[in-house]
Amino acid sequence: MEEAFANIEEGHALMDEGNEMGAALRYYQAFLSCAR
Repeated sequence: MEEAFANIEEGHALMDEGNEMGAALRYYQAFLSCAR
């Protein structure tokens, strides 16, 4: 679960930089770590 939060935080940081693709990948990783 903490791994998911870390990925979400990174996703927000990437979004702020305008890196939507990187953010999407981070959110996807967060989703996968929750699904396990």
